[in-house]
Amino acid sequence: FFFTFFASFVSTFVYLFFLGWFSFPPFPASTALIEWQVARFSLLTALEWGEELGIALPSEWASIANGLPIPFDRERGIHLEYDGYTNDTIKQADVILLGFPLMVPMQQSRRKNDLIFYSEVTDPNGPAMTWSMTAVGYLEIVRDEPSAFAKAAYYFERSFANAQKPFLVWTETPTGGTVNFITGVGGFLQGVAFGYGGLRLRAGVLCFGAAHLLPNSTSLVMRGINYHGASLDVSMDASGERTFSVTKAGPNQLVLCSQEGQLLLLPGSPLVLSSEVPANVTVGACSW
Repeated sequence: FFFTFFASFVSTFVYLFFLGWFSFPPFPASTALIEWQVARFSLLTALEWGEELGIALPSEWASIANGLPIPFDRERGIHLEYDGYTNDTIKQADVILLGFPLMVPMQQSRRKNDLIFYSEVTDPNGPAMTWSMTAVGYLEIVRDEPSAFAKAAYYFERSFANAQKPFLVWTETPTGGTVNFITGVGGFLQGVAFGYGGLRLRAGVLCFGAAHLLPNSTSLVMRGINYHGASLDVSMDASGERTFSVTKAGPNQLVLCSQEGQLLLLPGSPLVLSSEVPANVTVGACSW
């Protein structure tokens, strides 16, 4: 625990320290929104695990975490890249990472405004993960913004510009750079699972939001989702149905919980829900 905790803080410090040098235009990392949110997440996670493991940690960490600044432009309704930011070109996805993967709670209108604004000021030759994360963001607001689905498809397919022929090896930028760029590959995979698949991992629960088929596809299958020692396959097709199948039982009973009630997830007994119906997978009883 202590090694993980120490490594987390060292990496956070290094990330904050060097951010301004590797971004453009250069700006002081001490005012950068996404970095403060990463620091906040690190502090609160350490406190959570400290309590879980019975390790006393400074109580003021919570007040420090919750007191970190959140630069916001009320007139435009957007979170600011950093304090004093106007509309300069940015290198890559930063602010839009608040919604995912950090899952910072916010009004959906602000999430939408951030997506629209920053997708227009991001360098088109930046790192590959930017556009897959933009796609994930638009898929989050599809229910209230029907046009967002087309925008998600556009940005998801745009990320393929970084997959270079003949072997489709990902590079950092569309024109080259770092070869076998794992950040870009990881962003693409997250676009599939967490974007179109609607998957979210939260404390004590595996969440499945509304799911969608990828552009020009007829089915989507996520195999081998390991959760509490069990293995789960989740699939959907053009019929609009989503199937949950346990392929390996774990030590604890998994429960599928939705607005339709609670059902046991058992090997050999697939459960089917509409792909539009959000559902949670938990261990034991759950509430909706």
